[in-house]
Amino acid sequence: MNKNASVFRYCRYIIMPLVYVLVAGCELQETNFIKPVPIALEAMDVQSTSFSATWKPVLGSSVYVVDVATDPQFSSIVPNYQSHETTGVTLQVTGLVAEVTYYYRVRAKRDNTFSDNSNTIQVTTAALTSPVALPATGVKVFQFTANWAAVEDAASYLLEVAADPEFNTILPDYNSVEVVGTSLDVEGLDYRDTHYYRVKAKRLEKTSGYSNVIEVKPCIMPSCKVSKLIFSSDFWDEFEYDGNTLTTIKTNYYGDETTWKVAYRADGKVDSVNAWYDGAVYQKNVYEYNSTGQWTSLYTYDGSDELAWVRDYLYNDLGQLIGLRVHRDLERTSLMLHQDYTIDQYGNVLTVTNENGDQTGEFRYEYTFNPKMLIAETLRPFIADAFSGFDLRPYNRINNAIYAHGNFTGEYEEEEVFVYERNSCDVAVARKGYYKVTYEFTGCDF
Repeated sequence: MNKNASVFRYCRYIIMPLVYVLVAGCELQETNFIKPVPIALEAMDVQSTSFSATWKPVLGSSVYVVDVATDPQFSSIVPNYQSHETTGVTLQVTGLVAEVTYYYRVRAKRDNTFSDNSNTIQVTTAALTSPVALPATGVKVFQFTANWAAVEDAASYLLEVAADPEFNTILPDYNSVEVVGTSLDVEGLDYRDTHYYRVKAKRLEKTSGYSNVIEVKPCIMPSCKVSKLIFSSDFWDEFEYDGNTLTTIKTNYYGDETTWKVAYRADGKVDSVNAWYDGAVYQKNVYEYNSTGQWTSLYTYDGSDELAWVRDYLYNDLGQLIGLRVHRDLERTSLMLHQDYTIDQYGNVLTVTNENGDQTGEFRYEYTFNPKMLIAETLRPFIADAFSGFDLRPYNRINNAIYAHGNFTGEYEEEEVFVYERNSCDVAVARKGYYKVTYEFTGCDF
């Protein structure tokens, strides 16, 4: 046999099959490794607290491992996203912070074998969407409910309430107050002011931009005035105005009618109030103010210009009335009446004490509006009332008394409970019971 032919047959039948087996064996073993590296794609559906990581599929693998971090070196891994296994070619990454840059990478997996890391994708979460502020509801004299639409991904909201549309005068209790939910009762307001509110969405330390601004007009507009207090068919107080300026108070007490005519100074402050009866002046009241313009004293003269008494009014540092002294003489040596008042935060008188410290009066209140507040404080001592504790008193304050107990005349003691009929703004329109009164208004929207 030819030697070359023998070698050929040896290679063909012995060597080649062996090589084939070795090569085939190597190919079978290589299928246990993931050779291709995934290609990470740009994130999709980027929101303020989430995004969808995406990548191209790898042949031979249906499981992928994803890392998400806040740095490109992946040293600060986002909780729950270190080697996070998933199937498919997308992963919804949630629980993130708005306006933060994140990074993600992907590895393919088969059994216990992993590919190398993919390329790194950078993605910045969106800002929180600004809320839409909605009109206020439940508008009353001292409060309203601020409302806004929910923002997806927001955990809470920051509400601001101000007395001006530029928000230069933000109310201290409502300066970025944090709210969980989409409404808040705003309370303790000045009944004369228009208020404005706006809101931000918040999640963790991130906030959205401001919402639109909502204007809340007061229940009691500047034109709103009390025109009459009716105690009975033959006992009433009537108020006459020149525009918004009170000029005349008429009191009809069972057929006896007194007319109080008000005169004003050039600066708009009350100068005097004179009482007319049967066509003649029988009492004159002259006002005195301190250097800051605060009313301090009221001098009362009879029809012959003889001093009848002088009233001095005491105030705290907030300008709230806390006392009254009445003397028969200008020198203040002949005391007629001494009253000290303890008050609540709204200026309502809680107790009245005399010069000996003995309590002579006590009041309790409900959080509704007393229409007498529409009369200037300087003129309230001329408002007659069927109840002695309210009659011609300087301490008719902002809320309605529901309980009174004391010796208000110096002659007899009284104890009374009062119930009020109120409108939707929480303004009293009537007082029920033995000392009933009906309030009439003019120029009001309610």
